[in-house]
Amino acid sequence: MQKRLAVRDLLRLTVAGIFSLIAGCDGAESLLVSDTKAAPLSPVAVPSLSPVLSSEQAMYHTLVAEMYRQYGDNKNATLHFEKVLPGSTDLQLVRVATETAAQTEFLDKAIASARQWVSLGGDEIESRQYLALLLLRDSQFDAAAKQLHRIHELVSANGRDGLSFLVSLISLESHQKQAFEAFKTYVESYNDTPLAKLRLAGIALGQRDYAQVVSLVDGLKTGLTPQEQVEADVFRSKALFQQGHEKESLAIMSHLATSPHVDDVSRLEYARLLMLSDDHQGAIDQLKAIHKNTPDNLEVVKSLVALYISQGQYAQASKYAKVLLGDATYKSLAHHFLAEIHEGHNEMDAALREYRAVAPGQYFSSAQRRISELLVEQYSLDVAKEWLTGQREAATSPEHKYLYWRLEGELLAKYLDHKGALVAFARAYKIDPYNSRMNYQYAIVAHSAGDIKAAEALLVALIEREPANADALNALGFILLDIPERIDDAAAYISKANELRPDDLAIIDSLGWLRYKQGRIDEAMALLSKAYEQSEDPEIASHLIEVMIVKGQRKAAKALLAKMIQQYPDDERLQAMQEK
Repeated sequence: MQKRLAVRDLLRLTVAGIFSLIAGCDGAESLLVSDTKAAPLSPVAVPSLSPVLSSEQAMYHTLVAEMYRQYGDNKNATLHFEKVLPGSTDLQLVRVATETAAQTEFLDKAIASARQWVSLGGDEIESRQYLALLLLRDSQFDAAAKQLHRIHELVSANGRDGLSFLVSLISLESHQKQAFEAFKTYVESYNDTPLAKLRLAGIALGQRDYAQVVSLVDGLKTGLTPQEQVEADVFRSKALFQQGHEKESLAIMSHLATSPHVDDVSRLEYARLLMLSDDHQGAIDQLKAIHKNTPDNLEVVKSLVALYISQGQYAQASKYAKVLLGDATYKSLAHHFLAEIHEGHNEMDAALREYRAVAPGQYFSSAQRRISELLVEQYSLDVAKEWLTGQREAATSPEHKYLYWRLEGELLAKYLDHKGALVAFARAYKIDPYNSRMNYQYAIVAHSAGDIKAAEALLVALIEREPANADALNALGFILLDIPERIDDAAAYISKANELRPDDLAIIDSLGWLRYKQGRIDEAMALLSKAYEQSEDPEIASHLIEVMIVKGQRKAAKALLAKMIQQYPDDERLQAMQEK
């Protein structure tokens, strides 16, 4: 008996200790916006008991639940919390159980404990946030909307913007489609105001439901402030642009740009749309207007420099680049910009000097790469290799040694020294075997050098780490097409790449070439024609010419070959086609 009592006392102390630890930490990932952070849990020695459990049983399940929780096993923790919750009036216990269940697939259990938390917490906002989000995840949109309405009331009663709070809550929710439907139900049932509909349109825009955006905004005839009307017009313009109505979209923004109510955010959006439409000068005009209002916004200055360089307006670009030069954060970028400007003036020594002034950081790799390329262009490949060797020997960090090996590999591959490139990439690989972009380049060079086994090994390893890497899938599939007994493997890789990026022209080319290898000539012709018409790429053209020859369209094939040879006289694939 004494031993049993001692064990029981130890159990009580252990439970009390665990709950004391919980009081000072947040063990579960929150579903909520941070606006309503809950107070720390107070120590609980003995949880309130379920009517069907003894005190020992309740403590046992609570202890085990917390142990599972500490080890990240929320599923088993939830199953043990469930034993303790019926009839419990312990607010802290119910809250922890809800937070834990919300991280599992036990949505019904999470909703049940969230309802219990709401019933115990009264008008506490946090519990209702959990319940609303869990309900919408279960597609209980009416019930979720009811909770959103109550949250709006409670937040507004505290003097805050209840609608903005709800929008933040919904926008951060991972289940975006259900979140939109719940908020839509809330607007229709409880808050049918123009502003709420505008916020709904904003959420739809974030989910790329452009038809819904246009429909919602078109229904807003009155009731918005001038600033809100500008926001509505921007939403409509962005949606129309994404739907392919570029002219109508830009017309809306052009009109807005003359409005006294337009803000810099709207102008920036207009500039972005103009850049996407290749109207760089129009974008410059909008950015200059923003710069006039906020001259200290160096992100705007950065965009201006980039656009001026793209337009060949080097004097203006230099003027703004020197503004960036005075800020430590943008200094290296400014040197990079100035180097590009000197290149535009064909002042290569000055360009090299500016690239060398770029400090280690975000723009360092780009600057070092451009230095190596300019050294080849101005002097020779041997001079560039000598410089890379010197930089590599002087480097004190593995990262920089890796960089210079990789740059040497890229440079040698560019000038078709595949053997030398393989050596350089192999040295870089020893330093960092997990760089996806470099490993992809390494594989392509290995294939070009005839080392199919090495290329396949690199790409397989890359795909194992990144199963959705469409480039690697496509490359591996294309490589395997040259091995007749591996055509089924090639088909699997290319098909997966096509599923991931169905509009990618390089993948469509591979799919067309696969169909050719499978003897499905008409399908191959359709796919390759589609890819060529949108790109006029010489490799795609060489594949299309081959298929045209097989189909007996020799005259058309000859005409296409002549056209492509004129555009790409040094392309080896096209030269090989001439022999056919």
